[in-house]
Amino acid sequence: MRKLFDKNETLISIFLIVIYLISNSFCLSNFGIYNYKTFLVNFILTVLIILFIVICKLGDYFSLTKFPNPKKFLYFIPLILLMSVNIWAV
Repeated sequence: MRKLFDKNETLISIFLIVIYLISNSFCLSNFGIYNYKTFLVNFILTVLIILFIVICKLGDYFSLTKFPNPKKFLYFIPLILLMSVNIWAV
């Protein structure tokens, strides 16, 4: 799988985008945005992408490593709260 990713990074990215668009268009047209089935499809797709990254050991490639000094990045906490406002404001 890693060899396939190394050869065709763009193709795999386009494939994942197409899968995301097809699955979301199907879910939104049949179930709507507030149905749990839409959440499940997106959650499963997210887990599959994370598994792909972990199994192929692409964490360093995508810079998904631990912070060397976490105190320097405390200003991200308000940004995370702002991003999550759609979740807790419903």
